[in-house]
Amino acid sequence: MSLYVASKFAVEGYSASLSEELKDQNIIVNTISPGMVNTSSFPKPPGKKGVRSAESVKDGLLLLLETENTGYYVHVDELDQVKEKNQDATLALKKINEEPFNI
Repeated sequence: MSLYVASKFAVEGYSASLSEELKDQNIIVNTISPGMVNTSSFPKPPGKKGVRSAESVKDGLLLLLETENTGYYVHVDELDQVKEKNQDATLALKKINEEPFNI
């Protein structure tokens, strides 16, 4: 499990570094964390909560594409929670270098 977790933090760190290195060239670097997604090749186990739909992942990608900011991430489960409360979807966007991802 520790290697899996380390790989996730490595992606966040790499993205944070790239967003800083490339911002002066107007290249936007953001990340999405889809979590477990219900697909035909990886179906949702019966009774399992917290499994995202492909539609939710699409919404997260569109949210990141709509922003002109660099260095942000969205966790799809947080986006789903914001949408369930009828709140502004941009509340789910977080700076990559924000706690606890401060590098």
